[in-house]
Amino acid sequence: MSDLNSVLIIEERTDSLSLVEDVFKTHIGKITPIKLPMAPQSVSTAIASEPELIVLEASKRGYAALAKLRKSCVPSRIIMFSASDAETDILNAIRNGADGYLLKDTDPAQLSALLTKALQGKMALSEGVVEILAKALRYSESEIQQASQQPLTKREKEILRLLTEGKSNRILAEELAISEGTVKVHIKNILKKLGLRSRMQAALWQLKR
Repeated sequence: MSDLNSVLIIEERTDSLSLVEDVFKTHIGKITPIKLPMAPQSVSTAIASEPELIVLEASKRGYAALAKLRKSCVPSRIIMFSASDAETDILNAIRNGADGYLLKDTDPAQLSALLTKALQGKMALSEGVVEILAKALRYSESEIQQASQQPLTKREKEILRLLTEGKSNRILAEELAISEGTVKVHIKNILKKLGLRSRMQAALWQLKR
């Protein structure tokens, strides 16, 4: 997956995320997602290839895949695609490191806009889940203190600051005159040091300081 905006779709059932695939092809353009079944091999592929964006179907195995991907510190943005707007499901996704939560009944035009935001490194949330997200990402004082005990390097602090602006790895690399691969390594290190699971959580942690 060498394409700059490579997208990987991992679905529970064949063509169950066809709407997402169609939106990329007909609305966003120039992006042909790669679809894989929900299986351990697919998660391994995602970890090895590090696509810009991973769309996971929300299911028991989907949440397990999310947890495994974040444990591996893959730098990809990960979006959960779900039919459920239940608070417990949304919180489960966010707490396990999802960068967004999209509902299957989202209008295609709005879905296109949200997926485009995800590719730009921004939060992608269907209407109705923003308030729940805000509650889910309130870190306790002990969590903040624990994260603060692991100091970041000067370069890591610089990248963390830029993450709050929602910039993609490509833009970060251009502004810092380093490779995208180096940016990904720095982001992995930032997440490990802060004890966080996604770049979105890192950005929000930085904004709270």
